[in-house]
Amino acid sequence: MSSCSLCTLPDYRVAVIGSKRKIIGRGARKGLITSEPESPEERARKWIALQTGQLDVVILTYEALARTKVNTKPVMAYIKQVEAIERTLTLRRRRLEEQDKTRGGRDKMTDRQRALLEHGTRAWVEEILALPDGWEYDPGVAWDEIGIDMLVVDEAASFKNLYLPQPREDGGIPKFMGGSGDGSNRAWQLDFRAAMVRRQTGGAGVVLLTATPAKNSPLELYNLIQFIDPTAFYSAGIYDPEQFIDRFIKIELRDVLTSDFKIESASAVTGFRNLDDLRTIIFSKSEFRSAAEVGLQLPRPIVETVTVAMDELQEAKYDKYVREIERILAEPAKPDSGGPSNVIVGLLARLSLVALHSGLDEGYNLKNALDGGVATRNVYDPRTGEVDDDETMSVASTISDDAAATEADPLEAPATPVIIAPEAPAADPPEAPAAPARGYSSTRPPVATAAGNLSATPTAPSSPAAPTSAAEERMTLLEAAVREGLEEIQLLRDTLRAALVAAAAPTNDPRPQNVSEPPLAPITPQG
Repeated sequence: MSSCSLCTLPDYRVAVIGSKRKIIGRGARKGLITSEPESPEERARKWIALQTGQLDVVILTYEALARTKVNTKPVMAYIKQVEAIERTLTLRRRRLEEQDKTRGGRDKMTDRQRALLEHGTRAWVEEILALPDGWEYDPGVAWDEIGIDMLVVDEAASFKNLYLPQPREDGGIPKFMGGSGDGSNRAWQLDFRAAMVRRQTGGAGVVLLTATPAKNSPLELYNLIQFIDPTAFYSAGIYDPEQFIDRFIKIELRDVLTSDFKIESASAVTGFRNLDDLRTIIFSKSEFRSAAEVGLQLPRPIVETVTVAMDELQEAKYDKYVREIERILAEPAKPDSGGPSNVIVGLLARLSLVALHSGLDEGYNLKNALDGGVATRNVYDPRTGEVDDDETMSVASTISDDAAATEADPLEAPATPVIIAPEAPAADPPEAPAAPARGYSSTRPPVATAAGNLSATPTAPSSPAAPTSAAEERMTLLEAAVREGLEEIQLLRDTLRAALVAAAAPTNDPRPQNVSEPPLAPITPQG
């Protein structure tokens, strides 16, 4: 015979601090529920409600965490109790004093480093707790006075950069240890606030959730446990991050590949050691669960590779960058030049951009692609097979003669006629006009949208008068390329506007709704 139990739970009251719900009242997204940031006064009212017992739980955004003031006095008391912070700051100040003796050494210091060098630990703490320009503290609220007795941090790996590796006596920072530095403001902000919670509860009350406890550096394990208990490693005789590295990190001399593709011998992290001791400490403060153990069914990854051939201009640029990399690798670096590593890394980045689109390495970005702007272009000449690095063009100032005569904005003027025919079947693409001599192409297929078929006929540039010199010929070709680029940008803008209008309006398309149409084709200038 089964029995039924009745459990009575208290009425928990939960609030979100940092953002509030907003319902969009107009436009195509009318009625959609979204969020917007809260004002300092709104956040303060919720904190006070938590402090006075009107709320039981608050969900806090990362940005709102730093907007609660922390009094300096309890933070200074906490730092004096943690040997890792004291020793780290002492070593950093010693190195800063040595750097200050060098020529221009102080100019290379950050504001936090100058504060530590000139005014000591207190100034360093105040610099960390200072808000960025334009931010305000939540008025009348101090984190260490609210009385928080539990802090749960989701995606705790976002705060992993508390202690960063420092240069070692045997020559710099080992490979695969992560970058050096003073740690991130976000990590130290959380550390100070976690310390206030532990002070409230007698050492407990901090819970971290993450699927990647040590992703980039083995030191990240040490950092996350510091938020929970800074004394966790004391039983093993470890009082600071450098002692953690000495005890548990295996560092060996290995052949490594440098950024300029050279093999050199260097100290590198190759694994862990004394794993039994490390496991004992980690498992005493953490639990590990797989997806199956918690009943989480992960989706099966599906990998699909789509190969797209590069066009003529992409091939030319790609070959040029490959030849430049090969030339750098073949020539030894000049003395005191610092090596070609940065140049090669930049060229590799351009290779990736060119493989996506021929114009991505030319200075275009989301801010100037539609509104004009100035971009330095590497113009490919198919007649010579060369790419000219020296040409620059201003999309904002170089306009067509017609637009200049009418004082119209070339990006707003309908340079390309657009025909929208919802009931008409898909039209055959218009016959492509002859491409200009500098490798630009105006050929575009028809584009299907929710409103029907959108076809566009590019306007061919007017034939210029016969040039009388090489300079005039060069200018004529450049103007033709610019004019056509503006036309294609206008075509893109009109296409997007038509798609937005169609998405917002009910469709009268008599065709069956389950007919799949080709996706919106990208329309971007090729040159």
